[in-house]
Amino acid sequence: MSSFTTLNKNNENARLSANDVKEFTNRARGELNKDKEKMDTLKKKMEILKKKTEILKRKIEDLKIAHMEQEKAHEVAKAKVKELGNQLKVAAIKQREIEQIVNAKAYIAH
Repeated sequence: MSSFTTLNKNNENARLSANDVKEFTNRARGELNKDKEKMDTLKKKMEILKKKTEILKRKIEDLKIAHMEQEKAHEVAKAKVKELGNQLKVAAIKQREIEQIVNAKAYIAH
């Protein structure tokens, strides 16, 4: 009888161990599935971030080009201002010459 009891205990222990293994396996599968879902989510987020990064890189390049164009336009505007300043000086000299001629003619006419 003792061996029968021992066999029953061993059988019960084996069933309990088998149940423990099943529970562990099920938990492990559940955790694995959760981890797979997390990985998929992270992959999707990384793809989104890559796309956003590419968009930002293109915007930066566009801004660099716009900045260079503005610098060129600024240089052109500065040159025009300088040219207009020179023309203003020339016009002031001409105006003084004309005033001197007008004053001289007025002086002679008196």
